[in-house]
Amino acid sequence: MSSFEKLSEKIHTVLEKYTEAKQEKERIEAQMVKKEREVQEVKKRLERALKERDMVRIKLDGIIEKIDGLDIV
Repeated sequence: MSSFEKLSEKIHTVLEKYTEAKQEKERIEAQMVKKEREVQEVKKRLERALKERDMVRIKLDGIIEKIDGLDIV
């Protein structure tokens, strides 16, 4: 095999690896976008749950106050 053929083969190998790396990068970036969306959704759900918890706490505090105000003997 001549030097030119060896060089040509090495260039071909480098180009193949570059293409594979580029595809892998795009795949990883797509996964990252998907995960970022999932994180945003989880944050929204957490925010809703915290608001719900606060509403329940307020209602329970009101109920407890009413019970404490009852004069049960």
